Amino acid sequence: MDSPVPLAASWVVYAGLCGVLWLVGLATVRWLRSREDSDTASTATAWYVLTLALCTAALPALDVYLVSATTDPTTGLKYAWATPAVVNQLVTTVAYAHGGLLATMALALFVLVPFVYFYYEEDDAETSAGSRLAAAVKYTLFTALIALVVLATGFIFQARRADPDAPDWFRRLLTETALTRAALFGYGTLVLLGTVGYVFYTSLGLSLVPLNLTRVQPSPAARHNIHRTERELEINRQMQRTLARRYENVRVPVSARDRKLLEEFRKHEAALLVELEACRRASRRSLLFPCSGSACMEAVCRPVRVLLGCVLIAVSWAVVLSVALNALAQIRHSVCGADCGYYFDQALLANPVAVVLVRLADLSPADVGGLLGLSGLLTLCTLVALVYRGVGLLGLWQFYPLTPGGTAPQALLHFASAAALAVPALNHHLATHIAPQYLAYGSQRFCNATTLPPVEFIMTSTTPFTVSLPDCGDQPDLIVPCDVRAPHHLCTPTALSTLAHSLGANFPTLGDALFYAQLVFLVFYILGFAVFLVKACHGTLSIADTPSATAAEANREDDELRAEAQVASPARYRYSTASTSSSGERRPLLTA
Repeated sequence: MDSPVPLAASWVVYAGLCGVLWLVGLATVRWLRSREDSDTASTATAWYVLTLALCTAALPALDVYLVSATTDPTTGLKYAWATPAVVNQLVTTVAYAHGGLLATMALALFVLVPFVYFYYEEDDAETSAGSRLAAAVKYTLFTALIALVVLATGFIFQARRADPDAPDWFRRLLTETALTRAALFGYGTLVLLGTVGYVFYTSLGLSLVPLNLTRVQPSPAARHNIHRTERELEINRQMQRTLARRYENVRVPVSARDRKLLEEFRKHEAALLVELEACRRASRRSLLFPCSGSACMEAVCRPVRVLLGCVLIAVSWAVVLSVALNALAQIRHSVCGADCGYYFDQALLANPVAVVLVRLADLSPADVGGLLGLSGLLTLCTLVALVYRGVGLLGLWQFYPLTPGGTAPQALLHFASAAALAVPALNHHLATHIAPQYLAYGSQRFCNATTLPPVEFIMTSTTPFTVSLPDCGDQPDLIVPCDVRAPHHLCTPTALSTLAHSLGANFPTLGDALFYAQLVFLVFYILGFAVFLVKACHGTLSIADTPSATAAEANREDDELRAEAQVASPARYRYSTASTSSSGERRPLLTA
């Protein structure tokens, strides 16, 4: 690269990518929001927050590309145009972009989202707009106060002093100003909150998405017929149990009307069982012999989908193996242990993700595309897991179900907020635990040869003399990947890696907590993969039939079930739902 012009073009590409992500955020929110109960302010806020999260997830790829483009891989030296001032400006610009996105996201999470949420919650026919506004401002001030307390806590911490024998790279991670420490502590708190979503939702989605692609799925119509018949069978049996309970504790013989009704219920149960088996056979037959246009398209695309699922399974296991190997290396070879968040200065174990990205660097910018794809995959898995499980505590207890076309405005705001919290954590763990070596220096290489006098002396000496930097053009074996021990003027760390490692160096407790979260991530991924693998083998795994959506639909049908099960007298028995036969025809059910 003879000039920095392509670096300016990279910002244009990033801006275009943000425009695409803006449309992706809009499509996601419109896909989820309720058609009947929709709020314009909540929808727009969720769209805005989700777009911020997606743009933040794409920024590490630009960060790595910019620092990688300053070094000539054939000589191990910086390009002529990559002067210290230019390189410093590049890194500073990306650092400001990171900080601006994170600050805007924090402002949205602690001010905008609470205001819109509570303003909608106070919506009532008897409540005036002024009262709603006052209530929303009151609750928003409370959440804003929490954010200010977090920043004030960062001011309290004293600046950490480096040991006299600490290496230079560690000294550069320490911050001196109170304002910088406060901002860094706020960033650490944001990452710590997002790590909860990373551990429980990203691990879940990383096992769910690939396995769902590899399984053979029946058509949506076949799944609907099976689900509907199963629900009707459940209602039938519930009504039989309700009818039988009327005569459990009384010595009254079953009336002729109830006996006849019970017999009809049993006959209809047998018919439903036959119909359910017919629906399942038709579903299996449609997989082998598709007849409709959509089914034929599914049959044609199925091999591609299965192949993509197999590739994603390999990628997910590569990510998990990288996390495990890095955790092992950090425990055994950390330069300062728990005092700096288990930071280690070089990759002592082969990291599958980093190895692939470094190999792709020979086809630059394919490595940046691979990193962008990895960030996109982790973000996608997080969003899919949020939709699959719904917004809840630790991914287990569901508070807000997320149903395509039926998500309430409150749930939509929580979905966007959870995604926005998870993305900074994803970026942080990419830079510290998944591919730390690559996220720090990208594809940069340096000439590992010595010169006299030292470069530090050359830069500080006022005596003019002529000296040449080491050039390994004739000795390619001496051109090695950059690490923290390399000369700082030849290897430039990314803004994201500096930010991530500064957190552990200045606040070791936060660094330790984020490190141990990786172990929980590994456990949840293995458990989730085992559970979903069993479900896939039994044909019960499908993202379309999410527990979140199923729970919401089941709640509505349970209300109907309770109404139908009121059997105060035989004349009030009605089985009012309609059945869908395997041929797709609607037919009325039994009416007493």
